[in-house]
Amino acid sequence: MIIQHVEQLEMEFITDHEDLNTPYRMLAVIVLPEIMLLISQIVKSHGNRLTSRIEQDVILFLGDCMECIFRNQEEKIDSKITNFCRRYDMDEIGTDTDEISTIRGLSSITIQDVPLLAEMPRLKNRMKIAESLGHSDKLPKPHTWLSNMESIGRDRAIHHTLRLLQSFSKVMESTPSDQKILNRPGFFGPSPFRPERVRKIHGDLDEYLMANILPQWFLMCRNGIIGQARLPHESELCPLFVLLREYVQKPHKPVSWSLVFAVHALLTATLVDTAPVFNDLAYIGETVFQKYLQQLDHGTQLILNEQDTRHSESFAQNVFTVSFLKNLGIEILGRKALWNPLCASTTLLTLTYFGNIEAGCALIDCRAQLRITLHLFHALKNCALIREGDIPILDRLNEYFKSSRGVWEGPLPKRGEFVKRFWICFGMSAKESKQMSEEAKIAIITRKFSNITNK
Repeated sequence: MIIQHVEQLEMEFITDHEDLNTPYRMLAVIVLPEIMLLISQIVKSHGNRLTSRIEQDVILFLGDCMECIFRNQEEKIDSKITNFCRRYDMDEIGTDTDEISTIRGLSSITIQDVPLLAEMPRLKNRMKIAESLGHSDKLPKPHTWLSNMESIGRDRAIHHTLRLLQSFSKVMESTPSDQKILNRPGFFGPSPFRPERVRKIHGDLDEYLMANILPQWFLMCRNGIIGQARLPHESELCPLFVLLREYVQKPHKPVSWSLVFAVHALLTATLVDTAPVFNDLAYIGETVFQKYLQQLDHGTQLILNEQDTRHSESFAQNVFTVSFLKNLGIEILGRKALWNPLCASTTLLTLTYFGNIEAGCALIDCRAQLRITLHLFHALKNCALIREGDIPILDRLNEYFKSSRGVWEGPLPKRGEFVKRFWICFGMSAKESKQMSEEAKIAIITRKFSNITNK
């Protein structure tokens, strides 16, 4: 519910402030107000093609430059500076000012606030140089941009999570579809699952996110069931999975605040539940998952004893769906990625819903109950004997299964073929189904003639 609420707030915010449609443009407004003001003044003083959108364009310019840094694409900043200066036809004095040149140093400012482990040596060297020159007090400490926000600043800096996610998107974009992402253990930091308790998200959980969570969810969303399955109301049911799937399938897009918040919540839960408590939670989640599948296997065995369903094509399709759900639990996906508190609860909720809609058909349609109901409902609607909205639960069932080949064996039947198509879906041959249809027509004609005679 909270993730969904954040998504809604983000959409409303973007609707009201179209220029702030990426996290980087919003960060530029929050953390670079002085630079924004100076660049605006330079444009007004040295630009030969002024517009009423100078302030807005400066926000876009700084935010997009910051995005290049978060994507590890600093080489693109020079071209953005050139395009910006060309847009306002700035003279040589304006182009060469210190403030415009400062944009090229925005990379150092950003890395100073959200450094990765590999960048720490360079950061420490800068601090030593500043100390030797007596300017150590002028060099800001890391993670000070949102320091006044306790839950998303300092030791829990949410923009650090943003940088990790955006950096990983570049890796996903360059990874072929038939390959998985391999990590180098320890590249992003120590494992959080060590004897001493972790104290902060940045640094302590970088390795967990970049080496465990994201590579395994990348595999899950690109090649697994989460990337393939589409559920009704899934944005309400499992917003975390929906956000992760879009993130994996569209790595070229800027990361959204909604995804950053969701992953940050995941890391926060891990921060609280590391060491033995986390392992216990992961074990409970995995155990419940296995129990769920055991129930489905038991139901499958019961259905296999039914002669009518053993050779049904729709049953075979449903059994395959049930077995496909087991892919969620294979070891390659990793316990830590799959069974952390937030992911485990979302996974189990999704499985229950998915099973009720798709795999559940195997349990409730063993004697064609579902097919009989939906075929009759469809025929009554087409004959105008019932209208949409008269029976809401059947409207929902019809919507969920309207594209299911197990129920319809193709497109929805038209008038004149209701009986024939039903018997085909029941498992009869085309010849037998046609014969049943003819018998039904004869029965209807006989019934009408009988009624006329009796009158």
